[in-house]
Amino acid sequence: MDLFGTYNVDTSTGKIEFIEDWERVETPEFQGQGDFRIDEDGTLLLSGICATEPNPDNPDCIRRFVRSN
Repeated sequence: MDLFGTYNVDTSTGKIEFIEDWERVETPEFQGQGDFRIDEDGTLLLSGICATEPNPDNPDCIRRFVRSN
């Protein structure tokens, strides 16, 4: 999933919404609204941002971002 693009973030509520140009590859049924938080290790976590219907192994569509070296 490529999450590049323009989005709105509300730091007071922890909500995030992808609003334009995020979809380099068309993704049917993409859910572009959800929640974000920074965990205790400083890692960005998104939930509810789903490429398609939620995966039964990850029903909350939690995405953990890591920096590659």
